[in-house]
Amino acid sequence: MAWILSEEKFFQDFSSAISLFKIRGSLGTSGSLPSKNYLQYNLYTVNAGAYPGNIGSSSYNGVTAITPNLRDGAAQSSLSWEKSKQWNLGIDFEIHKGKYSGSVDVYNKESSLQLFSVNLPVTTGYSKALTNAIGVRNAGVELTLAANPLPQSSPIKWFSRLNISYNKNAIMNLPNGNRDLVMDGDRFDKSHILSVGSPINAFYLYRTLGVFSTEDDIPVNPFTGAKYRNSNGTFTAGAFYMQDLDGDNFIDIFNSGINPDKIPMGDPNPRITGGWTNNFSWKNFTVGLFFNFVFKRDILNLYLADQFSNSTSGDPLNNFAQYSTPNLDAINIWRKPGDQATYAKYDLGTYLYYYTSAQSFFLTKGDFVRLKNVNLQYNLPAPIIKKWGLGGFKIFEPWIMRPDGRLPNYYRMQKT
Repeated sequence: MAWILSEEKFFQDFSSAISLFKIRGSLGTSGSLPSKNYLQYNLYTVNAGAYPGNIGSSSYNGVTAITPNLRDGAAQSSLSWEKSKQWNLGIDFEIHKGKYSGSVDVYNKESSLQLFSVNLPVTTGYSKALTNAIGVRNAGVELTLAANPLPQSSPIKWFSRLNISYNKNAIMNLPNGNRDLVMDGDRFDKSHILSVGSPINAFYLYRTLGVFSTEDDIPVNPFTGAKYRNSNGTFTAGAFYMQDLDGDNFIDIFNSGINPDKIPMGDPNPRITGGWTNNFSWKNFTVGLFFNFVFKRDILNLYLADQFSNSTSGDPLNNFAQYSTPNLDAINIWRKPGDQATYAKYDLGTYLYYYTSAQSFFLTKGDFVRLKNVNLQYNLPAPIIKKWGLGGFKIFEPWIMRPDGRLPNYYRMQKT
């Protein structure tokens, strides 16, 4: 639904400055079917009669084999398709007959009944069950601004367009009564969690409070007299101090599930993204610049964490010599009692895992602004290309920023 106010009589007093002003809105629901059919049923596997010694067999002793399919999970007769509700409000405008233009959109989208596999105890005979158990909300604002800032009489033409998007997502509901779910991965120290109210794949980390400067800085259990420790031993001066959230004076580093000393923190999903295009033209030359940017995004620096934890276990001295290690002379690292250090002492085979990557020390900002593309273009003059029987001929050279920061260039030609 939309309303072009600039075409109404009451808007005529503003028409000399504002050539277009439109408001619009939408409200609706939608659904999406799963990628597979019959997910709510237990299916049989037909003609899969393989057995030890005859893996490729499609039958057993000449008889068609029909076996239960246990690998796709337990049947859930109440499974439904995924649903979403969304509303949107927007404004489009043009000023001075299109010299300046833009649009603003505000939206909210709530997806519910999203499919999610829940792990089951092995005693059930199944490894998982598919459920409509996930709900996610995405809400934000999108802004587009475009302009031709220079006067029409200017020999240089400049067109600029800016796109900015702000999006915040949050989990609304989870299976099993909204219980938190720690995400499995390929690392020893699990570092992502699904938790109601938190963003998708929020980091699940220990909160690093600093570095123990001396032995006297290590907390002591007031009831037992034991010093602060973890599953493999007592912390010593120079180790990282990770906050004891449950107050038991103990960090359980081998707990890969819900850990009482970890909390959801940070957001790996960028809140603000966008791009800025600028094209400058003079005579037959055109230069194009494209910038893109990301703000309010958190990154867990696993590369840095792994550089410090290479020697945590298993043949630490050889690992220290073999693998990449930071320049220890360039950082404020603990070396002796009394040091007020930023980095804990380098861990050589203590098995205390205080350099675990699942801690807030390695949580960094992922903001950036990057010049992604530069394009230089030349249009051959019309008298020349007419002699060739062409309608147009361009020579252009784009530079595309690579991940290493270099700008390789390629010559290209285009004719019409």
